[in-house]
Amino acid sequence: MIQAVVNGIADGMLIGLMALGITLIYAVQKFPNVSHGALVTGGAYLTYLSQALTQRWYLAVALGLVLSVALGMAAYQVVIRPFIAAPLMTLMIVTIGLEFVLDYTIALVWGNSLRTYDFGLTGQTTVGGFYTTHAALATSAVALLAMAGTAVVLTRSRLGRDMRALSDDPSLAQVARVSRQRTLLFTWGLVGLLAGLAGVSYGVKAQLTPMLGWHLLLPSFAAAILGGLGSFTGAILGGVLIGVGMEVFSLLLPTVYKPAMAFVVLTVLLLARPRGLFGKAVRV
Repeated sequence: MIQAVVNGIADGMLIGLMALGITLIYAVQKFPNVSHGALVTGGAYLTYLSQALTQRWYLAVALGLVLSVALGMAAYQVVIRPFIAAPLMTLMIVTIGLEFVLDYTIALVWGNSLRTYDFGLTGQTTVGGFYTTHAALATSAVALLAMAGTAVVLTRSRLGRDMRALSDDPSLAQVARVSRQRTLLFTWGLVGLLAGLAGVSYGVKAQLTPMLGWHLLLPSFAAAILGGLGSFTGAILGGVLIGVGMEVFSLLLPTVYKPAMAFVVLTVLLLARPRGLFGKAVRV
């Protein structure tokens, strides 16, 4: 049981990182970005491509993340911006379409075969009778650093100030000369960076497939809802709880039911707290 909790925390950090990107878009634009899974997959494969070009893992990660930022900005500029004033349902359908277009484009280019990074993160370590892999430790550390960096951006930078203004009162933000288009463009760039980090982390821990982001999307949405949409602290904690819950439930049921287990955990916890863990924290 305790080993399952240890494994669940490592998985939950990755889910929380994805939930953080989902929460960012919801807080600023007030709609659920279904295409976030494709941004994660795109970031993972762009890093895989960068590895083939650079032959150095650190250069591959750096170039892959830069390309992930560009992918996020391009997704906004080309696909989202033309529908910026559209109803919620239209935006959701647009992002669903973007999700499948990116996923199947990746499958067309790289095929459906499993691919792996050559970053040298193999083996495992044992602490107090419980084991974890070096890859899980590394990706958990990356997730923590990414979350801390996002908090700094949101609280100490001009972009964070503009994002908070748009989240709180878009009309007042316009009066204060906050550029909505510029802020949203850079917000999607930040989301692309977080998605790229999540994709690389998944690829380090497991193997790359064109649908890896799609398979992580449902647990990540569950984590974002559990934490309280709009709450960044809640997204992180929600991810950990979902990850632990999925691992514990997998002791009783086959692992193929893991995505469904995420919603079982979500339902049980929301029955106790309908607004989510931090439902009142709606500001960016």
